[in-house]
Amino acid sequence: MEKVPHSGTSLLQRTVKRQWTRAVAGAIFLGLWQISEALVPIAIGLIIDHAVLPRDLRLMGILLMCFALLFVVLSGSYRIGSRALNRAVNHESHSLRVEVAEHALTKLATKDLVPGEVMSRSTADADSITRIFGQIGTGVSALTGFAVSAIFLLFSDWLVGLIVLIIAPVISLIVASTSKGISQRSAKQQATLAAAGAQVGDTMLGLRVIKAIGGEKWASSAYHQASQESARAAISTAAATGKVAGIGELAVALNLAAVLLMSAWRVTSGHLEPGQLVAIVGIAVYLSEPIRLLSNSMSDAAVAHGAAGRVSEFLGTTPPSNGQTYNVEIADSAFTVADPAAITLPENHAQVLIAPHSADIFEGTLRSNITMTHEPNTVIDPAVLEASGVAEIVETLPEGLDAPVRDSGSNLSGGQRQRLALARALYADPEVLVLSDPTSAVDSVTEVSIAQGIYNYRAGKSTLVLSTSPAFRHLADEVK
Repeated sequence: MEKVPHSGTSLLQRTVKRQWTRAVAGAIFLGLWQISEALVPIAIGLIIDHAVLPRDLRLMGILLMCFALLFVVLSGSYRIGSRALNRAVNHESHSLRVEVAEHALTKLATKDLVPGEVMSRSTADADSITRIFGQIGTGVSALTGFAVSAIFLLFSDWLVGLIVLIIAPVISLIVASTSKGISQRSAKQQATLAAAGAQVGDTMLGLRVIKAIGGEKWASSAYHQASQESARAAISTAAATGKVAGIGELAVALNLAAVLLMSAWRVTSGHLEPGQLVAIVGIAVYLSEPIRLLSNSMSDAAVAHGAAGRVSEFLGTTPPSNGQTYNVEIADSAFTVADPAAITLPENHAQVLIAPHSADIFEGTLRSNITMTHEPNTVIDPAVLEASGVAEIVETLPEGLDAPVRDSGSNLSGGQRQRLALARALYADPEVLVLSDPTSAVDSVTEVSIAQGIYNYRAGKSTLVLSTSPAFRHLADEVK
């Protein structure tokens, strides 16, 4: 079993480790792309000095063919490298989404789940974490292109090359120091975004009640406040990112100015040939790209680290143990009815299925909500439909079991939703079934019918019904 990362840094390390082959391939080919980019002005300078000025047409033809081949390598390496990193991004973001969803479904209690938080971590945070692959690709390629440029400048004119080697690290340190705050700002932005999403979810679930009591203004005000907090956090993150980008652009301009001024002086003093001047100016212009890529990669790394911290924190959460014990023992193959106040329901227990008083209904069909699959031909035992009272619903709908169900069962009544959830529990056919007030939303006649149906269908199996309903107590083998 894979160990749960304890921090954002360890999660990022695991992310890279899981996709290391694609990350390495992407970094290598993007590095080749930047080498090719750096060689373009150098190749132009060589063509000028060795073919154009001497007017050597034969050599010019050969060099132009090599120049065309250079562009083929440039284009191809970028495509291959980008595709490798995109595969890493897509595969890892999918794995992270599944991991977050699985943790929410299997490791946390229902009461500990906040839909907006789970959604935010499995979507926006998962996507932000995979920015680390972009950071790897652009960072490696930028350093590679910069190294090739610096080597050429040192061999062409050591003084110009030395200036670049001094200025560029200073630029990188400045950009790195200014990007530190992006990680915290990004984490806060995602947290406020999740809170706003949770506010929307709560409002939509209670929309009928809100409209009935005239609470539209209150709901609007609550969402407005959450949205404003999210907007402020987003602006703060964008401001910090823009600051880093601005510093990077300024540094690029200063570096270019220094190289151009020094090159112009070296030409006038006779230390550089015309072709060398063109190559050096081209390299100076090109250097803006690796420096810009490097500053962007630092920003991406900061955002990825902030998102990784949120996801690792979520994956490390476990439901608190309340230390309570069962107050009711369920006899084998017995139909037991107990007062809800007399028992504490377990959160997780092997072979036990707990059907809560208010169960979730999902968008799909009646069939998919019972079987929890989207296979259209899944067979449901008619006895399940009769025992739960769903058969009565099916008979009134032209589509039968394939009748559509909207999100949260909004096109069904409370009693219909409750019967549908009961059918789901009976269809699962667990070793032990615990039902919590399964008929609180139906009329007394239907309640008697459902109680008798459950008793008959669950004959020979252990069933505990938490209810004060006389219908269930009358049928029970044992009453607590």
